[in-house]
Amino acid sequence: RFKSREEKFSILLKGLDEFERKIINVVRNEPGITQNTLTLRVNLSKAKVSQVLTMLEKKDLIKRVKKNKTLAVYLRDNI
Repeated sequence: RFKSREEKFSILLKGLDEFERKIINVVRNEPGITQNTLTLRVNLSKAKVSQVLTMLEKKDLIKRVKKNKTLAVYLRDNI
């Protein structure tokens, strides 16, 4: 049986730590959110958000796109 997109997403979340889950959920609900806004939403330091985003990029779960002087964050299309 095929898994729904929701089921796949919840399985994916189980493999992430609490910081990664927090960030993935916000990015999923607000595609294109800037790193600065994301920092405020998840209540983590800029350094921690940057570190977690780098890990999520390495896992091919998100992509960062230059948007003016900041970076917009999106989930990868395969998620």
